[in-house]
Formats: sequence, C-alpha cells, structure tokens
Amino acid sequence: MRRIRASYDDATVVVYQAYSPQIAEPAVAGGTFVNPFKRSGRRGSNRRCCG
Repeated sequence: MRRIRASYDDATVVVYQAYSPQIAEPAVAGGTFVNPFKRSGRRGSNRRCCG
C-alpha cells in the first residue's frame, strides 16, 4: 500500500517525501542535500500548482 503524507491549509500544500538512509543521514548531518542526492533526478521539484 502506498501512502501520501501531506498537510495543507488555505494557502499551502506540503507533501512529505521519504529518502533512503544513504541520502537522509548525510543531509541531516550537513543541513542540506549532499551526494548521493541528485536534484536532476527529481520531477517537478520547482513546480507550483494552482496559481
């Protein structure tokens, strides 16, 4: 079963995405995404919906 975790209000929708430990642990330690995370592999990361 797949689940989408999100929260919303009248102005914003936030969708949560899980990452593998190989990506998440260095990101938490460094305070930002680092290798092996690749932004180019994500679709629609800068898209805005609905106005």
